[in-house]
Amino acid sequence: MRPTDRASSSDWEIYPVGCGVASAAGPEVTFGWLRGTPCHERIELALSGPQALTPGEQLAVLAGVLKRPLHYEPLSDEAARTRMATDTPAPIIEAFFRFYSEGEFDDSIVLDVVERILGRPPRTFADWARAHAHAFRSA
Repeated sequence: MRPTDRASSSDWEIYPVGCGVASAAGPEVTFGWLRGTPCHERIELALSGPQALTPGEQLAVLAGVLKRPLHYEPLSDEAARTRMATDTPAPIIEAFFRFYSEGEFDDSIVLDVVERILGRPPRTFADWARAHAHAFRSA
């Protein structure tokens, strides 16, 4: 039996959360390019990593890091909705399909914000996967 990852068959691309600023920032974060912005003002930054990946591409990276075969099995939107309905509130399911299947939200745009904050390029998904390989091996 092969380990399998199932997801909606849509070819959406995302930058996996946790691969950039949140997991790599530490004390080196500087916001020098934001100087002059009053501290009390809310600042919202759109973040991305160095590349967008489909779920199948993410799994291929994990397979390479773990040095074992992993299989990606796309689900139809109907099958994905049914599976999600077991533990996900309906409004979140509807938003997911609006965002990714219907294209309301594009999370594949690569931005330079992380590099501007850190002063270096963000880590790749492969870098993040190697750093967290132990969590996947014990799963």
